[in-house]
Amino acid sequence: MAESLSDLQLLLEQSSRDLLASEARFRNIIERTVDGVLIVDRQGLVRFVNPAAQSLFGRPAAEMLGGMLGFPVVAGETTELDIVRTSAGAVVAEVRVVETEWEGETAYLASLRDVTEREQAFKELARRASEMELLHRVSKAAMVRLDHESMLRLVLNEIIQSGFACGGGAYLCEPGLETGTAIDRMELRAGLPPGYSSPPTEASQYLQLAASPLAAAAVRDRHAVAGPGADAPASQPEALIQEPAVEQVAAVPLLAGESIVGLLSLTRKERRPFTPEDLRLLDLVGTEVGVAVHNLQLYDGLQQANRELRQVQEMMFQEERLRALGQMASGIAHDINNALSPILGFAELLLHEGEWEPKTKRHLEMIATSARDIAVVVDRLREFYRGRDKQDPLRPVDLVRVAADAVELTRPRWRDMPQEQGLVIQVRDELPEELPPVLGVEAELRQALANLLLNAVDAMPQGGELTVRGYAQEPWVVLEVTDTGTGMTDEVRRRCLEPFFTSKGERGTGMGLSVVFGVINRHEGEIDIRTALGHGTTFVLRLPAAKNGFLEEECQPIRVRPARLLCVDDEPLLREFLQDALTQFGHTVTVADGGQAGMAAFAAGQFDAVITDLGMPEVDGRTVALGVKARSPETPVILLTGWGTRLRVEGDIPEGVDLVLAKPATSRQLQMALAEVLTAKTGAAK
Repeated sequence: MAESLSDLQLLLEQSSRDLLASEARFRNIIERTVDGVLIVDRQGLVRFVNPAAQSLFGRPAAEMLGGMLGFPVVAGETTELDIVRTSAGAVVAEVRVVETEWEGETAYLASLRDVTEREQAFKELARRASEMELLHRVSKAAMVRLDHESMLRLVLNEIIQSGFACGGGAYLCEPGLETGTAIDRMELRAGLPPGYSSPPTEASQYLQLAASPLAAAAVRDRHAVAGPGADAPASQPEALIQEPAVEQVAAVPLLAGESIVGLLSLTRKERRPFTPEDLRLLDLVGTEVGVAVHNLQLYDGLQQANRELRQVQEMMFQEERLRALGQMASGIAHDINNALSPILGFAELLLHEGEWEPKTKRHLEMIATSARDIAVVVDRLREFYRGRDKQDPLRPVDLVRVAADAVELTRPRWRDMPQEQGLVIQVRDELPEELPPVLGVEAELRQALANLLLNAVDAMPQGGELTVRGYAQEPWVVLEVTDTGTGMTDEVRRRCLEPFFTSKGERGTGMGLSVVFGVINRHEGEIDIRTALGHGTTFVLRLPAAKNGFLEEECQPIRVRPARLLCVDDEPLLREFLQDALTQFGHTVTVADGGQAGMAAFAAGQFDAVITDLGMPEVDGRTVALGVKARSPETPVILLTGWGTRLRVEGDIPEGVDLVLAKPATSRQLQMALAEVLTAKTGAAK
């Protein structure tokens, strides 16, 4: 029995020694492990602290043993613990807790592993992912093909929605300026929140770099810079400047290659400064947005170039139409002018032959006037914007009489036709008794005024009042045509003088006002349009007053000695008119039916001058002129033709012709032509 107890005692002593050795080995392992280890009893008191745990907490064991742990301990859980140390900075520890025994009692073993670097790596990855996400969203917003303001507002919205900033504004340089000058004045183009740029005042609309050291530094260094809210640009909107919560401001240059196209201004309300990593991200944002702005500017430039190209193409198309119209007019001009010549000629002869009743005389005058105007219209169809031909006859024109004639010629349109529809258009004549004369072509000016009157009538579909007034305004003579009609929009006012532009639909040709512009332009005048939609229109024509020298020259009578004349034409009425008109001036006139008869007549007689048509069967006017010069080189030849204006303008004067006269020609024009060629002949003979 004693031996059994002795053996049992020895066994217990051996077990105790083994247990103490095991605890020693356990302590040794815990002491040497790189992880921090804490033993905490059931009351939460620290019973053991290894050196690694002391290092993690930054406290010696003497301070920690017997004290409370300071964080909950739950067996089987794994948590992360932020440990703030007074000297070595904060660390993050992963804590795992298991139940154990300590000194014979139930306790908890807490294992703490320093995961600070891992957490920092995770945070860095998260930050980079956030940056990439923001950059992706900004790039996507910048790629949207919108106007500058919408694109910039979208970019700012993405930046704010990401939480990177709470507000901001986008400023753009004036396009086309060099960087050194463009940055001196940047215009606010977008802002968020809405109060940032709504409404921008003149003081807040522009970012003056001289008043903004932060923005100036960003542009100078070509990198994003940041500072406290006090350094914000002084010219930012008052709603932002006066808000005290704005703590941080960043200025980001928008770069496109070597050029600065604008600036982003971003703000933060909290005391969270822009870090170097933030500024590097903003540099990338600035480059993305800058390239997008530059691309939009290039796109806008391309669109503008395309618009200008289309305008040029339209102008070329219009020129082709005008050229085709001129060719068509040239093709029929000869026949029309041949038909007009006897009408105008005999009307003038009747006016000169005797005394007529005032009404009859007025009718004859209107016939002659209308014939001259028709000739001018036919001639002008192909040359709306040609320069004035140096040989076009410029005479002093009485604008009071011209305006009165235009009113009389358009009477059916402003009185008779409206009255048939129960409408009334009243015409008010506010012309003075006389105005200084202007130098020009009377028929063209009369046609221009008639077109303005007809345009005014068309603008008053419900009737109204039409006023014609005139006055002198040195150095101009001014005519105004005012209607109380529908008026014009700004777009119509800008384009109404273009050829073939019309706002009248199928009723309009688009030629009336373009003819007016062409006439006034050729007379070196000005045209002004005053209009408002629904409030009528006033056309103001300014023409230079004629000088006294021209007036004296016009008043001088035409002196031509009686001459022996040969007139060659295949139209009987024209031959009769030429014989009657020239005979009344004392000339001896022989007429010939066509070129062949004319050549025979010239060979059989003696003549001081020859007047011949151009287009005749078998023998034309060119052949007649050459035949005359072959027999008598000193005999002048006048070519009287419906193509006269075209020949003069194009310089296509046939050989042997001394002077070209366009049909229909008045008696005075015939006398002037004869005076010119016969005087030249006399001078050559001397």
